[in-house]
Amino acid sequence: MHGCPTAKSIAFTSIYQRHPPNRGTWHRMIHRLLLALFALLILSPALRGDATTRPATLPATLPVGVFRSWPDAGEPGDALRKPGFHKLFYQWQENGKLRRFPLSVYLPQGYDTTPQQWPMLTFLAGLGDRGPDPAGSIAVGVPVVLGRDPAIANWFPMILLTPQCPSDQVWESPGMAQIIVRIIRAAAIRFAADPSRLYLTGFSNGGRGAWVVAADAPDLFAVAAPIVSREHFATATASRLAHSGISCLVVSVLDDIKSEPDSSRMVAALRKQAVDVVYAPVPRGGHFIWNAYYSQKEFYEWLLLHRRGQPIPKDRAGGDHFIGLAFARAKGPLELQQRSQKQLDSFSPYWWLDNCGNAKDCGLKPDLLGRSNVLVTRPLTLDVACRIQTTRQLPKDKWTRLTLTVGHPPAGEWELIVRVNEDEFARVLVNDQTAPGGWLQQVISLRLFAGQEVRLQLINQSTGRGNPQAYWGKIQLTQDTPR
Repeated sequence: MHGCPTAKSIAFTSIYQRHPPNRGTWHRMIHRLLLALFALLILSPALRGDATTRPATLPATLPVGVFRSWPDAGEPGDALRKPGFHKLFYQWQENGKLRRFPLSVYLPQGYDTTPQQWPMLTFLAGLGDRGPDPAGSIAVGVPVVLGRDPAIANWFPMILLTPQCPSDQVWESPGMAQIIVRIIRAAAIRFAADPSRLYLTGFSNGGRGAWVVAADAPDLFAVAAPIVSREHFATATASRLAHSGISCLVVSVLDDIKSEPDSSRMVAALRKQAVDVVYAPVPRGGHFIWNAYYSQKEFYEWLLLHRRGQPIPKDRAGGDHFIGLAFARAKGPLELQQRSQKQLDSFSPYWWLDNCGNAKDCGLKPDLLGRSNVLVTRPLTLDVACRIQTTRQLPKDKWTRLTLTVGHPPAGEWELIVRVNEDEFARVLVNDQTAPGGWLQQVISLRLFAGQEVRLQLINQSTGRGNPQAYWGKIQLTQDTPR
């Protein structure tokens, strides 16, 4: 033994010196040691060569399971390294009965040639996609996108695990969460998943499943992303997820199946427990809004930003961005968005533009209402505002001021909202009455935040009256030495 002996080792040494074992005792000790080694060789799955069938983190009381091919129950073997979809079931013995749970696994491009740990996303579908055949697990949501969109499929750098809910059960049925967690843990080892990058999503009843599965294993996932889910377990779920390190992305709609009231209660309960939540209540959304997220590469890129045990990126997209993502078509072509961002970079560096509406008359103008170099933005929709935002570290020994010069088109009107760290800090109506010459200057003191890192949002919000375009003549942060 190296280093200082423990109290336990010292005690054992003193007992040995007082009562040294005789020859018979030595024989018994060696015999017991050999029996222990024999039992280890026979019973240990790791030494039998099938360690992948049982995750190391599973309690010993849970039955050990294996993955088998569907429907012939054969051993998949090397075929289970080929990129693409694989129909399988997870099989285990419980109370003397053989149990099987259908599922599909999607392996990304390069899986068979690149020895590495891969991120893994578990997807839970809704009530209409239950059944006994894993073919049903790839008929909706994320699997459909991978099957029909080569651009996303060729890029997709994750394993996709899709359990198939039985026809006579729902995801919140008693014992279901424990089964899904068991399958996820087993799959993470069987398919060499990165344990710090396990993600979970689901829509409708699958969204509720994401809640209950995350609550059953609060230290397993980096992100849980329920979409249009009705949740009735806010208190219990929030307490289970408290201080777990998980990030939750919650997407709901303000009408249709009325998932928003449940979601907002859930979000409030989680935030009281210091859980990191990105909340996106989509106005006038429909129940099938999940297609707007699962069909976009940006949704998966956001998931991949998160690793358990590592800080969240400073400029990670928030709930407002995900509301806008549901109306992606209103943003116009990607080239238009990139052009607008480039023009903002030249107008006011280190800010980024989000949810700007698709209007050809937006962007940087050389001359407008008697001012040169004016940036024009427009809200994405009547409900979804345009945002110009940044994250800055404010100096501790100086006071910071935000100076804005804003204007409006003739007969136009919009609201300027300034948020600091997601809290509303100022709200100003910009129209003919408040800015009769077309321009209005606002100077906002940020001295309360000296020495802090702050997220600043400048919001161009429609009032529903007149042209909601915003004219930005100046966006400037300056520091003064306290007197």
